[in-house]
Amino acid sequence: MARDPGGHMSDPAGGQRDDEAAQRIQRQVDRSSLRFYVQRAIFCQVTGKILDQRRAVAVRAEDSAGRGATIVMTADAWDASKEKMLANAAAAGLKTEVLDGRELHKRTPQGRRRGQQSLIQHPPQSPRPGGPAPRA
Repeated sequence: MARDPGGHMSDPAGGQRDDEAAQRIQRQVDRSSLRFYVQRAIFCQVTGKILDQRRAVAVRAEDSAGRGATIVMTADAWDASKEKMLANAAAAGLKTEVLDGRELHKRTPQGRRRGQQSLIQHPPQSPRPGGPAPRA
């Protein structure tokens, strides 16, 4: 490992770890932002149904001056109007950001959300004195 001019140790694989860490942090920020939008809106602004952050979508549109608005809707409402909304925003020259709860809360095959580590490490089971005999 070599030192960079700033005095930090450089690691050839460090860049990849930094990217993964940045993506994990961005995902947490996006999840928190979506939770905030859902808590503020409570109801879908399109269908009127109660929102669930795992199946909600927040769409923010901003102009070049940074003025914008956010609409929060169910995933079904988003799927039905996605192309039209994005086309209208592009035609008006607006920059859009979409936070889709289905993607942000996707689970891995092990049942955990992406990037989530198990906090509890269970020791291997050992038979207790007087307890049932281990199965063979």
